[in-house]
Order: sequence, then structure tokens, then C-alpha cells
Amino acid sequence: KTSMLFTLPDKSGALSGVLSLLAEHKINMRKLESRPLRGQCWKYVFFTDVECDLTAPQYADLLQKLAETCTSFRILGSYATGPQLDRIGLDDVEDNHA
Repeated sequence: KTSMLFTLPDKSGALSGVLSLLAEHKINMRKLESRPLRGQCWKYVFFTDVECDLTAPQYADLLQKLAETCTSFRILGSYATGPQLDRIGLDDVEDNHA
């Protein structure tokens, strides 16, 4: 899994462009959050987790395209994925609430 953050130009379709790049490379996004940039009105930073190691050599062209699309782009880290709460134990949780 890779965590990254990015900012985008304030224009229509900017976020869609990033999402399209990930989809073209068949990369699943597990999380997307936005937070206002401190001291800048109507500007946001996006935090995301994707299900791949973006630091792997086969993603070099994607990283270049993301850097060109985003105002700023940074990989926070790549690491092994742990168990997902939404993928394990849901039947047990539902049985306990019945």
C-alpha cells in the first residue's frame, strides 16, 4: 500500500484527472481525504492510500504524470497492507448484533 498527498490547480476536472490516471493503471484507491490548506482560502490538500507500491519501477511513468498533473505531489510511504476492517469479521459483527 502507498500513502501519498497532493494538491491540485483550482480548475474544473483536476481531481478527476488524478483519478483517471490511477484507473488507467488499474490501481485501486482505498482512501481519499481532503483538508483545507492552512492560510489559503479554497485550496485543499488530498491524502490518499492506494493498493500498490508506487515506488516500484513499473510506476515511474505514472509518477511523472502525477507530478505534471498536480501542483504538488509527495509519496508519504509504501508498506505492507494490514487486515482491512471492512473485509474481515463482518459476519461475526452482524451475528453479535442480532
